[in-house]
Amino acid sequence: MTGFVLVFEELQGRNGWIKVNFDSAWGWSSHKAGLGVVARGSNGLLIGGMAIPTRSSSVLMVEALAALHALALAKLMKCDRVSFETDSEILCDMIKGAVGNRIWPIYPLIQEIRKVSYAFPHIEWNWIPCKRN
Repeated sequence: MTGFVLVFEELQGRNGWIKVNFDSAWGWSSHKAGLGVVARGSNGLLIGGMAIPTRSSSVLMVEALAALHALALAKLMKCDRVSFETDSEILCDMIKGAVGNRIWPIYPLIQEIRKVSYAFPHIEWNWIPCKRN
């Protein structure tokens, strides 16, 4: 399966911050899925993005994969101040270290997300309700 990545410019937002939204879609019967990532500068203009088809055993797994791809895009764009936004409260809590929400099948991905996150000097993980994401 192939996807695409667009990087329009390597401009940083105001004070160097970039906002990166990521999301996924998943079909429970087919296990077909897709993930998307959009990066915007402080002026709200699109500066990069990607869309990738995949397969997965759960929607939360695809959300975690989307987070990894969001990190990869931010790294590709040489961002050092990134605010990541997701509409998955469970995923966001797990990335931030909530121990009550350990869903073990995705825990290795959570560990990888945390590991890759250390490459960014300034990083935020935010849960945004679906209507606002």
